[in-house]
Formats: sequence, C-alpha cells, structure tokens
Amino acid sequence: MVDCMMQSAPPALLLDVVWYHTSPAAPMQTHGSDEIAHVRLLRRALGSDAVDQPEMDIGAAFEAAADAAVGSTLSPSFSPYANDISFFIGAFIFEDVGVTAYK
Repeated sequence: MVDCMMQSAPPALLLDVVWYHTSPAAPMQTHGSDEIAHVRLLRRALGSDAVDQPEMDIGAAFEAAADAAVGSTLSPSFSPYANDISFFIGAFIFEDVGVTAYK
C-alpha cells in the first residue's frame, strides 16, 4: 500500500485509500493539494465571511449516485474510499458536481 496521506491537509480531509497501483498515487496527491489550495484561496478571499468546515458524510450521496448509474442497488454499496479505481470514479463524480455549481 502506498501512503497517500496529505501531510499539509486539515485532518478532516485526510484519506487512507488503498492504492493497488502505485502510478495514480502521485497525481491524486497533487490533485488533493490543488483542491486544498482552492479552499485556502477562497477562505482568504471571503475573510470573516468564510464559514467553518461543515461536518458531513457524503458516503450516502456516492452510494445513491452509483445506484442511479447502474439502475439498481449495488451490494456492496459503492465507496470512493475502497480502492484506487473507486477513488478515481468518486473524484470524477465529485469534480463534476463541483463544476456544475459554477454554472
């Protein structure tokens, strides 16, 4: 297993994904660092209007999206944290949802 923990990330953003292939670990760490930089930039821009990081569990949302994509209830349910391939699928879904927020 490759350690993909991002040391500069706030504790709530740390992920412990099982990487079956070593090649995706570095790009995903870079992507994670970029996303943390976006959050920091937005927090600086918002200043005192920035809100605290909400506590939320998005696991159910990923499960629902995967079930909708296949047209049935998956068993076991989809988790983007299960392995590297699932992480890439989850990252794609999450990024796509984030981009639509700006439209």
